[in-house]
Amino acid sequence: MKVKNIGIYAHVDAGKTTITENLLYKTNVIKEIGRVDHGSSLTDNLELEKKRGISIQASPVSFYYKDTKINLVDTPGHADFIAEVEKSMNVLDGAILVISAKEGVQAQTNIIFDSLQKLNIPTIIFINKIDRIGVDIAKVVNEILDYLSSKAFVVQTINLERLNVSDLFHYVEEDLIDLMSTISDDILIRYIENSLTSDYLESELINHAKQGLVYPVIFGSALREVGVDHLLKAIDVFLPSLNRSNYGEPSGTVFKVKRNENNNKVYIRLYEGSLNVREYLCGEKITKLEKLENGKEIPTNELLSNDIGLVYGPKLRVNTDFGKSKRQRLTILEPTLKVEISPKDCKDRHKLLNALTAIAEEDPFLNYELAEVSNRIYINIFGEIQLEILKSRLELEFHLLVSFDNMQTVLREAPKSTGYSHVNLSDKRYPFYAEIGIKIEPQENSGVVEVVSEVSTGELLKTFQNGIFDGVKSYLDQGLKGWPLTNAKVSIIKGNYNSVNSTPSDFRNLAPIVLMQALEKAGTDLLWPILRFKLKVPSDALGKALSDLSTMQAEFNSPIQNGETCLIVGNIPANLCRNYELTVRAYTAGKGLFSIRFSHFAKAPKEVSSIREKPKVDPLNETIYLMHKRGIL
Repeated sequence: MKVKNIGIYAHVDAGKTTITENLLYKTNVIKEIGRVDHGSSLTDNLELEKKRGISIQASPVSFYYKDTKINLVDTPGHADFIAEVEKSMNVLDGAILVISAKEGVQAQTNIIFDSLQKLNIPTIIFINKIDRIGVDIAKVVNEILDYLSSKAFVVQTINLERLNVSDLFHYVEEDLIDLMSTISDDILIRYIENSLTSDYLESELINHAKQGLVYPVIFGSALREVGVDHLLKAIDVFLPSLNRSNYGEPSGTVFKVKRNENNNKVYIRLYEGSLNVREYLCGEKITKLEKLENGKEIPTNELLSNDIGLVYGPKLRVNTDFGKSKRQRLTILEPTLKVEISPKDCKDRHKLLNALTAIAEEDPFLNYELAEVSNRIYINIFGEIQLEILKSRLELEFHLLVSFDNMQTVLREAPKSTGYSHVNLSDKRYPFYAEIGIKIEPQENSGVVEVVSEVSTGELLKTFQNGIFDGVKSYLDQGLKGWPLTNAKVSIIKGNYNSVNSTPSDFRNLAPIVLMQALEKAGTDLLWPILRFKLKVPSDALGKALSDLSTMQAEFNSPIQNGETCLIVGNIPANLCRNYELTVRAYTAGKGLFSIRFSHFAKAPKEVSSIREKPKVDPLNETIYLMHKRGIL
């Protein structure tokens, strides 16, 4: 039995979940097509999804078509839930990208397709809602070619008046030859030699689509059940299924964790080998296995290669790889907002922390941060819609009423210059039998903090050096102004110990003091998040676009003219372009496109002077820090 693992993606309200419902209906998984807005769709099974009528989490479901089992992951369309989109892409063989015939290519469409391309995931483009009044199919196809890829190719003919689409492989052959000859020298040679046959051309179209080199475009209206049969055939023909061995070490990745009453359900994609109940995964015993089967999750004793299944027992987090699997990962966006969260009833504080811990197991981006001194709780978020959903979810699932305060843009700190600090073994100010020398220096645009030791294990025992490493790393999330450190190199350049009294905890507890003393001497710059953007506007709107970008302190190259549109690509500060997509749609009458993805952190202007509460006790406040280490605070 062949298995295909595919995802379905779209900008919000393009009809993605309705298409999923139609696929399940056509393959006899469900007896009646559910509606997202009625809360009756199979994949939107969270109570909050039913209540809101939107997809919030990625939901895998399976059906059979011909001799193939198809695991389909239905994903959210709203940009605030991009983490769900990102996680699902790690486990796919192919994808369906849905575009509304009425709205055309939108910002989220562009972001998703760009990510699918970067991961080289073969993709079918399905233009949905062709029944809507006033649709212009030629315009949407041109947007796909201009905004997404010139390698997209329409494989159907369409009659809008009759709301009818042809079978696959109805196209102008000369157009396909023109496209394929830019990709395949063999096609070009056969064409020149007059030996190119229609059958060979069609087979090469299929092969190139399976390699992610050509993107077949088809049409339909899921609400009217038009084109779904053709989509099933396209999935069968154009998307690959990988042949893997059931033998050898189990290798795979965790892409979803869902909480239930007893423990967590861990969704995995298995690439090689097999898993059995009572075997061990990542050192923990598997107590139960389930597989996806015709819209249900059913118990099984064995999960086979290339399938998606559920594992109970091991407590694994999202993006955990096991076995030989080392998946290429892609960060589409990072949260750029931080907000304080607190329970309405102070008695519910512990309950809130438990709830946030459970939610963070499903979405690592929502991992909370607890301030040691004030005990305030902070979380990072993508946007205000996500905040509304989180608030509703805490109320519905955990019976918690919460409030949010002090929303800030997430910043970083980087050392301005080199700083050095050294605490001697004989220094009586500190109750630690340890000597440490630390140097911190800038590492421009590295995006990380590198921690190294220049001290030999003959000079300072490995266990003591590990204590320094632990102490340093525990404070990398707190610079002088309270923000995480980046673009830095921390070097341990001196160390000494007392052979009778020294312990690893002495080095662990002293290291933050020495690190922060060195950082204070170096000083820090504030960095703010920078996004990579693409802005496409009609030529007559170029002046407005350039003026807006200058106001938002964007950096960009000269606009590229392409017919009646202009493309501008560059970098822009995240907190200066919020909701600019809506502005672009407004001043271009829906013809413009503004898409973003996370790029890096860069030095913020002087007027950005955000200082936040430090999440941990400040080692520079030595009296308070030492009292904390002694357990007095």
